[in-house]
Amino acid sequence: MKRCSYCDFYSTTGFNNEIITRTLDGILMSLKSSLSLLRPRKISTIYIGGGTPSLIPPKALGAFLEALNSMVGAVEEFTIEVNPESLSRDFLEAVSGSHVNRISLGVQTYSDELLTWLGRPAGASAVDRAETLLDRLWKRRLSRDLLAAIPYREDRLSRDIDRASADFPGHISIYELTVEERSPLAGNPKKVKELPDKEVAALEWESALQRLDEIGYARYEVSNFAIPGEESRHNLSYWRMQPYLGVGPGAFSTIPSGKGSAVRRIETGNLQTWLSSPKDSYTESELGVRDFALEHFLMGMRVSEGISGEHFGRVFGLDPAKLAPRALSRRIASKDVVSEGGRIRPSAQGMDFVDSILVDFALEMDAFPWSRSYDWPS
Repeated sequence: MKRCSYCDFYSTTGFNNEIITRTLDGILMSLKSSLSLLRPRKISTIYIGGGTPSLIPPKALGAFLEALNSMVGAVEEFTIEVNPESLSRDFLEAVSGSHVNRISLGVQTYSDELLTWLGRPAGASAVDRAETLLDRLWKRRLSRDLLAAIPYREDRLSRDIDRASADFPGHISIYELTVEERSPLAGNPKKVKELPDKEVAALEWESALQRLDEIGYARYEVSNFAIPGEESRHNLSYWRMQPYLGVGPGAFSTIPSGKGSAVRRIETGNLQTWLSSPKDSYTESELGVRDFALEHFLMGMRVSEGISGEHFGRVFGLDPAKLAPRALSRRIASKDVVSEGGRIRPSAQGMDFVDSILVDFALEMDAFPWSRSYDWPS
């Protein structure tokens, strides 16, 4: 097993069953400790990510899921990520015997040539095999991940969308490939030159948006599309700035301090260090009012529903429209942003310019007299 050439997430290779078992036990230990301190009223969603949970031996995974259920109980949405090359019948049987009700399959593309270019561990045949297993054995919710802005092949992304949507999964994500500084791809200038220029990538993306709309997938977030009612509830909780707890090496959390503010917890990104003390291998910092308000804009403007003025007012005691009125007026005039019904939201065209919109807002918000505390979660 190797890392994909474009990946910059924390990961480690050369693992064995002992390391996997210790990591799973450490996650359960850390989770139990955090829940006893935080005492959440309700846990609505769980997400097991990282792309490679499907590498966990099915017996170990089954035991882990059973222990997790005993600790947390049933939730509304329980997602596990899967890579095609490591998906197996035994894995699906272990997952099907648990409360997991949603799989996210990391397809990326159905092109064998481009899977090789991306450095994926296996090619189109592995994707086909995984799709066949899911069709036969998985009857719950399903999402597929695709990549945009990889080397251009005529109609490639549209063909990928048609293949990914052929059995009408509830959800499709399409992420734009970015060249992360520490990734193997960044160290390969020849490959980087093969990536499409901005104009070509924009035309491909426009065609993809049109195709998804035609077949009934609504764009509810910059990179996420769903049949109405099939949106990722877990990810929506991030974008709506609800508390979340991340557990495991490299995990992030945003949790209540207990005194009205938010705390950012970051777990160490070193597996061996984390395994030495899973319950407390993290740092914490309290988020100031300006940074936390800006984060509400950063997350809220990624989704089609936008920022709720009512929610923002409960947390900060402020009208979000008054934090950057000039930038807001400019963006409304350019039809990038809509302000109506107590919400500030990106327009359909504005969804493709969220980064520049947020820069405009942030520059003006820097001059705002941030003298207030806040009350979160409200």
